[in-house]
Amino acid sequence: MLTSIDTANDHVMAERNVKVNDKWQKIEVKQPKAIVTYNKYMNGVDRSDQLLAKKNTLRKCLRWWKVLFFHMIDISVVNSFILFQLFRAEHPEIEELHRSKRF
Repeated sequence: MLTSIDTANDHVMAERNVKVNDKWQKIEVKQPKAIVTYNKYMNGVDRSDQLLAKKNTLRKCLRWWKVLFFHMIDISVVNSFILFQLFRAEHPEIEELHRSKRF
């Protein structure tokens, strides 16, 4: 998991169910804080993956770095689209940001 919000050393305790002698017991395990933050803000479905699934620059190639490069381009496009939508919602008075009636 790649994040710039949490550090790798931040942990929280999470409960997990474990089967011991045909009985389920709850135990506490350490969970990275990045996972908790991700689950808190993903809203049930990862919106970025939804937007990437429609249109992406996916290319099959043997070099792993090319796949990563094109995926980062896709993520950048999706992030810019999300920022554009937020900006458009905050500034409804700018006519150039709206679709024409014939669209």
